[in-house]
Amino acid sequence: MSIRIASVQTLLEKTDEGNLAKASKYLDQAVAQGADIVCFPETFPGPWRRPSKFSCHAEMAALAKSRSVYMIYGTSEKLDEADTKHTISLFLLGPDGKLIGRYDRCCPPGPWLYKQGALWDVNYVGQNQLPVFETELGKIGLLVCSEVYMPELSRALAIKGAEITFLPAGIKKGPGNQWYNTWRTLMQARASENLMYTITCNNLQTPNEIGLNVICSPENELGYLATEGVLCVTADLDRVRLLRDSSDNYFADDPFLTKPGTLREWRRPEVYSDVLAQP
Repeated sequence: MSIRIASVQTLLEKTDEGNLAKASKYLDQAVAQGADIVCFPETFPGPWRRPSKFSCHAEMAALAKSRSVYMIYGTSEKLDEADTKHTISLFLLGPDGKLIGRYDRCCPPGPWLYKQGALWDVNYVGQNQLPVFETELGKIGLLVCSEVYMPELSRALAIKGAEITFLPAGIKKGPGNQWYNTWRTLMQARASENLMYTITCNNLQTPNEIGLNVICSPENELGYLATEGVLCVTADLDRVRLLRDSSDNYFADDPFLTKPGTLREWRRPEVYSDVLAQP
């Protein structure tokens, strides 16, 4: 089963309404490239600032339905009517525009970075659920940004069956950024160790910024885009399923570029049961 995955690296407008209008243009570019699912960056199109008077949900649902495409987009969500506590959230829509599910960032516990920031101004509160969503395109997991540095999150999603995990990010991560090397390495590592596709993309604040829009398979990096725009690649989910179902045979002349079967054959609870027992 092959699908087309598109990740969008955005150039931010000054208003949430401006970003919403721009989302339509990016979506058209992705659909023109044959995208089945389109992922926007963290908290795009918004809102991500207080007061949270703007909501993008109805408009994004209409866009997904009008283009008949799966979509992942981001916002901050109020946890109280006083607008004092917020989640950093991702929403997964189906091609009918209906909500399939949402993910609220878990790590770090918060508050962290978002409060009174140059880009964000929300009082982030970490949440506790790691859902996996079953769709016609396969099983999808969602994480946010630097949760790529928490390998147990991606592993938990893989154990739950996720074949594709999106990790849309907030700010530029491209060459010249202090985290660029580790970020790009970890994106491939999460894909290889969990035998799943991983995808990230960034918000750019100025045209000369360099971002990290990258899509990795378990065996290699399939595409990279440093600038604003849409990256679209073909993902072979049958390959992921074959990797997961096959047995590791180091001495066999097999075609795999990463270790097959590790999620099933190599996991040994006996080794880390004492760690899991810790409070």
